Amino acid sequence: MKQIIIACPGSASTSLMSVINKHSNYKCIQIVNYEHMDHNNSFLRSALKNLMKLKFVNFFNNLHKYLFYKFFSNLVINKLRNTNPTTEYKYLRQHHSDICDFDIHLYHKFCDFLKLNSKIICKQHFPPTEFNKLYLKDFKKIILVRNTEGILKKYKNITSGYFNELEPGLKKELDKWKLGWINEPNSIVIHFENLITNTIDELNKIEAFTDIKFKIDDKFTLEKKNKSI
Repeated sequence: MKQIIIACPGSASTSLMSVINKHSNYKCIQIVNYEHMDHNNSFLRSALKNLMKLKFVNFFNNLHKYLFYKFFSNLVINKLRNTNPTTEYKYLRQHHSDICDFDIHLYHKFCDFLKLNSKIICKQHFPPTEFNKLYLKDFKKIILVRNTEGILKKYKNITSGYFNELEPGLKKELDKWKLGWINEPNSIVIHFENLITNTIDELNKIEAFTDIKFKIDDKFTLEKKNKSI
């Protein structure tokens, strides 16, 4: 079953990702460029195997490939917001690397990656563009949302002296982002405020909607991540 977490910025998606990685049968990642969907980790595994076998030349060759591609994948030009830009969300695109518009190539790359990694669920900030809705229509979608004013307070801390100029555009796009996703079929909407105050109930909703099975007790609390909480 194809499933994805579509997260409004500042909606505690990083905290949810941590819960999934530490307390469930799934792993959660965020894809920000094409290289995240490739098999760069195979170079690292090969390097470690060669080191154990004392094959030092092969070890350094594979380690070099791993470090090169890891560096290459972090170059700005490879961010999805640049390779697959959307003009509908130009303010959010400045702040998030995965504010992008699916095309057929990215869609197939994304699906192939998920087929090879059946126990991985991606959490993304993909905006509700026409193409994104089209390509994700068959996915089960966990939609994380938050009060716009709360998100803007977070942006205010990271936009320095430009916040007053950026605020109207950010507010408009955040409202558009939420309205565009919350009524999509095959979705469940999780509100930030409920996730942090009634964590167990909200995780139970996610569990009932997806293949994710959480291993938590009745005293579990949400870990604070990425300054969203």
